Amino acid sequence: MQISDINNNIVSLFKEAEQIHQKEFQTGIIEDPEWPLWFAEHMKERLEVNLNKHFTIGELVYLLTSAEKAHKKEAPEIDWASYCANFFISKH
Repeated sequence: MQISDINNNIVSLFKEAEQIHQKEFQTGIIEDPEWPLWFAEHMKERLEVNLNKHFTIGELVYLLTSAEKAHKKEAPEIDWASYCANFFISKH
């Protein structure tokens, strides 16, 4: 699989997870404080397949929170899913 295919797959995975999470948590709560855990559990297997790497839930939570902080600081104008996908690819 080529890097561009991996990137596209991971961007799609982040976008899909983002949409599902928004639907599940549209209960009037402004922000889900446990979102990194939800995303880690939801995406773990597919991230492992696409990146050909094993992750613990803790590692994914750490990477997700790191990606979120970097996104806000470095490039808030870039789509969140695209930024996170590139962040994950660059780290592994």
